[in-house]
Parts: sequence; C-alpha cells; structure tokens
Amino acid sequence: MSERRRLPRNRTYFGGSIAFNNRYSAQDCTIKNMSADGAMLTFASTASIPEVFDLTIGQKSRSYIGKVIWREPERMGIMFLNSKLETPIPLDLVRRLKACEAEKEALKQRIARLSEPA
Repeated sequence: MSERRRLPRNRTYFGGSIAFNNRYSAQDCTIKNMSADGAMLTFASTASIPEVFDLTIGQKSRSYIGKVIWREPERMGIMFLNSKLETPIPLDLVRRLKACEAEKEALKQRIARLSEPA
C-alpha cells in the first residue's frame, strides 16, 4: 500500500475527546499518531461517530475540526479541516452558554409581555 499522506505522522499517545451533535454528545478517544493535517484515533467503537466532529486534545491545549477519511471498527483516520485553535472550549462551558442564551431569550419574551399595554 502506498503512502498518500502529505506529511509524516508522529507516534503519540494522547487522550482526547470528540464532541458532535451540537456538542451535546461526546466520546473519549486515544490519538495514536498525528501530523499537522491529520491523526489516527482509537475508540471502543467508531459506529456512532459522525463524519465531522470537534476533537479536543487536553494535553496539547488544542482543538480541531476533524473529518473521517477512513474507518475501521475500533479506529479511524481523520484530517483536520481547520488550523489549530489555541484554546479548546470545554464542553461544559458550551452547554452553560447555550443554557444562558435560552434563559436570556425567555427573559426577553417576558419583558415584552410585561411591557404591553393592559
């Protein structure tokens, strides 16, 4: 099999987390090798993982948008669709932000109802 990667991959052993479904779903993974434009991830099962997802590598303080290039039952090769983001956004902060936005919208609607003439 010929090598099709533009850049060589370096062996790694980083813990990672992928998020998908608007960051409501997450799954842990292990990054086994990595280059500037892609990586190989291992999972208990790749069946539920979509084609595009957010990958966070806490040890490197990096986040990427990953796209599946190939898939096997317990591992997959991905390419990075974006350049490195300097600081990953924790999943709990995203959830709290969504809750705050929903609360803000509810308050706006209540203010509008209370401001209507009787």
